[in-house]
Amino acid sequence: VPFIARYKKEETGNMSDVTLRLFEEEKAKFEKLEDRKKTVLSSIEEQGKLTLELKEEILSCSVLSVLEALYRPYKPKRKTRGSIAKEKGLEPLARYLMDQKGSLAELQEKAASFVDEKKGAKTAEEALQGAKDILAEEISDDPDFYLFAKSYINRSGKLEAKETKEDVDQKYLNYASFSVPVSKIKPYQTLAISRGKKEK
Repeated sequence: VPFIARYKKEETGNMSDVTLRLFEEEKAKFEKLEDRKKTVLSSIEEQGKLTLELKEEILSCSVLSVLEALYRPYKPKRKTRGSIAKEKGLEPLARYLMDQKGSLAELQEKAASFVDEKKGAKTAEEALQGAKDILAEEISDDPDFYLFAKSYINRSGKLEAKETKEDVDQKYLNYASFSVPVSKIKPYQTLAISRGKKEK
């Protein structure tokens, strides 16, 4: 960059090295975004879920976080509480819960009809919890909701930690009664809390 700024001024329109570095950073971001688009399109296409509308939305995307939000519902997942609930056949109950048509008594009766000790929920409460897990996963996978929640947490969220035992390791004392806005959290603080949680 310094060489180009000094000796190629005519070709760059007399750009400074600062401007050239910014240009270089933006170019790298653009290339990363385009490469990610290819990966996302390929993955969704392999699943047979790529519609023309979704393809156009992905191709026109100009922000990586928005692209990831669009991909979120199609990203291959490990087993989750929602996917386990679907395997137990609780998706119709989730749809019933979402529609909010019946009374509480009717909902409990409906949940009881999904009890299946061999392959499904063992109790009506377990069936209802599984239905909630399915809906929670679907809502969190919605791109608009995901971006809204992420933005809200970044603006208003707090990360808090507290001791779970009396004898706290000296290296975690700073986090024994800890609270910080998400927007101000440092990477080393997140790592320390994660390590402490694993060692508890």
